[in-house]
Order: sequence, then structure tokens, then C-alpha cells
Amino acid sequence: MKKHLLTFLCIIGSITLIEAQTEEPTSSLEFYGKFSVQTAIFDNQIELQENLPKLGLQLDHKINEDLAFIINLEYRYHIIDGEVFNNDAASPDEFINDPFKEIEPFEQRLMYGGFSYGKWGTLTVGKQWGVYYDIAGYTDNFTVFGGSATGVYTGGTDGGWKGTGRADKSIVYRNSFGNFNIGLQTQLFGKYENYGVSAEYALNSWKFGVAYNTAKIQDGVKEFIEDIGNTTDNYVAGLNYSHKDLAITAAVTYNDDEFIRIGENEIISFATIGYELFSSFRASKNIEIQAGINYMDDVDSNDHDLGQYHLLQWIGGLNYYLQDNLYIHSSIRLDGSKSVTGARGADVFLVGFTYDFSKVFSK
Repeated sequence: MKKHLLTFLCIIGSITLIEAQTEEPTSSLEFYGKFSVQTAIFDNQIELQENLPKLGLQLDHKINEDLAFIINLEYRYHIIDGEVFNNDAASPDEFINDPFKEIEPFEQRLMYGGFSYGKWGTLTVGKQWGVYYDIAGYTDNFTVFGGSATGVYTGGTDGGWKGTGRADKSIVYRNSFGNFNIGLQTQLFGKYENYGVSAEYALNSWKFGVAYNTAKIQDGVKEFIEDIGNTTDNYVAGLNYSHKDLAITAAVTYNDDEFIRIGENEIISFATIGYELFSSFRASKNIEIQAGINYMDDVDSNDHDLGQYHLLQWIGGLNYYLQDNLYIHSSIRLDGSKSVTGARGADVFLVGFTYDFSKVFSK
């Protein structure tokens, strides 16, 4: 707790340096965050929950006309202990449940720094969104649900160890060449390393992208995941259309290893194919309507006795904006999933409110 607070205070202290700057180079520091709570009805119970409240700091320091230094620090903070339906709220180490683990008031989501140098692109190191998410993130835009069928939040984690989500110990290079964007990534863990690559073409209101990620399986993971190999691969292709008040995005994925929990401390892995669709329509200045589907199925049932396993979630949402950054949200998830144990997924209905805030200091 003291470590996290000290880090925040050190970066906030840089505001003084920015305000004192009177000549070039210029700097900007953004303090941003989100407060979001909701009441959910599921499994014949009603519960007050949080929906990914977070705090972040983004520093951009311009060294000269082309070169800039960037650093981003983001934490999730906990205000309510309860069920979590937002996959983006997953932590790095949730493969195995620990009922005796105390919830930390602050939990690190991002911590990276690097340089941006004009036509030469951007190079960053640390814990950051991986290049696989550049494409898989097309559909991860629901207010609460979503992100279950693209292989990003693998095994109920934030994808940090694998590199598909908020990649741990990563080096990422991104650049743009006209309408073409690329991303290259590696994770260096000492005994092993992971790699990722993404490519995207943007034209007017359309974007099309593909990405690939390969990760070596850590020795600790092999100990409790049945039939896991030495590596695991993820492939994704996505299409994004966004114009004025309408947005439609779709993604198709193939996961060489999807990690599914079948008991409190038992996980198996098997190949899957997944589909995710997200759509949004701004009916008026105040009303946004969301709808979509998450579907995932195993590729070869002969690998395990999977029964009729599949993931199927129909998602709908309505956001009413009191202001651009303050809105009431209502979401529903109709779950037709079936686990490898035969258990059915839970339908969920919830209502809550969200306040997004941001303050930029610049000089």
C-alpha cells in the first residue's frame, strides 16, 4: 500500500515541474480515473458491486520537435468486494483461487515508459497493453460484459503472463506508414520469452487487422494445468466500422490453448475458436444502445471429455448520459453457455452509474 502511494506521489509531484516550465520542451500530465458501481441480479440474488474503478497518470514530455518521453501508470482501486462481471477487471494472478487472500486496496494495471520519435515510431517497456489487443480490443467495448471469446483474458487473468492482454515485462514497438499500422512485441522472463505481432489497415471509417501471439508455458503453470504443452498460440482477425453515431466491430479468434477452470483448483487446456460482435448506436445526445454476442467452442472434443461445452452470451446495454462523462448504465447478459462439468451460465441484469474524470496539466 505504501509503495503504491509513494509511486503516485512521485509522479503527481512532477506537476510542479511542469507548471514551472516556461520554455520548450513542453510537457503534459493527465490525471484520469473512473468511479463505477452497480447493483446486479443473478443466481437468485441481488448484490452491490463495483465495475472497474481505476486511477491513472499519463506523462508526455516533449524533448524536441520529434522526440518525446512517455510514461503511464494505472491502478484499479477497490471499494466493494463482490462478483466481477467485467473481464477487464481481471488481475495478473487469478489462475487459482485463494480464499484467504486479502484484497489489496490498489492493484496495478499498467506501468510502462518509453519514447516516441516521429516517423520512427514508439518504443515502450513495462506492463502495457500488448499488440494482440490492438486487434482483439476492437470488440472489448461493452460497459460491463464482453471480452470472453477473444483469448485476451486467458484463464481468468489479465493476459499479462501470456502477452495477449496487459503484457508483463514487455517491450513493444508500434509505428504507422500511411494507412498501415504495425506492432511488434516481446516479453523477456529470463528463462523464456514470448512474442507478438499485429498489422492493421485503416481506410475512412473502416479498420481491418490481424494479430498473432505465441507464449512459452511457465514451469509453475505446467504443474496445475492438465495436458498443457510447451507453447500456446493465439490468432485474431478483426473488422471495425465506426461512423458518426454508429459503431460495429467483429472479431474471430483461434486459441491454441484456452484455459478453463473445472474445479476450485483444477484447470484444463484445449484449442478453441471464438467469435465476438459488438455494436453501438447513439440514438440521441443522451442515449447509447449496445448489443452483441460472445461465442466460443472447442475445436476437437476428442482432446478431453468436454461434453457439450460451449460459451454463448447475448449482451445488451443502455447508457443514459447526464453529461459526456457521467452516465447511468443498464446491462443484461443472457447466458446459454455450458461448462465442461455441465453447469449452465448465469443470466445477469444490472443497473449502475459511472463517472469518468480527467484533468490535464500542461506547460
